[in-house]
Amino acid sequence: VGFGKNATLYARVRGKVVVTCEKVDLKWHKAWIQRCYAGREGQTIYKKHFNVIPEKQHDRFKLVDAI
Repeated sequence: VGFGKNATLYARVRGKVVVTCEKVDLKWHKAWIQRCYAGREGQTIYKKHFNVIPEKQHDRFKLVDAI
C-alpha cells in the first residue's frame, strides 16, 4: 500500500484490498507512544491495517539464457 501526496492510500500492486482491525502491543518505553496514548495504559488498543493480497501470477516463463 502506498501513501499519496494528498493523504490517500493506494495499492501498489493489483489485487484484493483487505482491511483488518488488530490488537497492538505498544512499546510503552518510547516517548512518542507515551505522548500519543497517555491515559490509555492497561487498555486494549486496536489499530486498523490495510493489506493488499496480490493476484496470482502466471507460471509460464521462457528460458532466455542458461549459465
